[in-house]
Amino acid sequence: ADILEIIDHHNISNIGTTLPINFRNMPVGSTNTIIYLMYKENNVKIPKDMAGLMLSGILSDTLKFTSPTTTERDKSAAMALAQIAEIDIDS
Repeated sequence: ADILEIIDHHNISNIGTTLPINFRNMPVGSTNTIIYLMYKENNVKIPKDMAGLMLSGILSDTLKFTSPTTTERDKSAAMALAQIAEIDIDS
């Protein structure tokens, strides 16, 4: 398979592609935080169901903000997604 694009928050390892690709890597606790930022940068409205899925990914990856890899960007993205999804994170 050809890799077309990589969006990730993990450390970079040995990755080889046959052609140049888009690559976005950020020091955050969840790839969903990066995806949230990409939605915002491109002025794309996040659907309620997608917001819920992305929020669950952030909460899982950051162990509900207790992981040492959690950043303020993760927290603010989660709060915004919770508002869109109409979810109370604590309950």
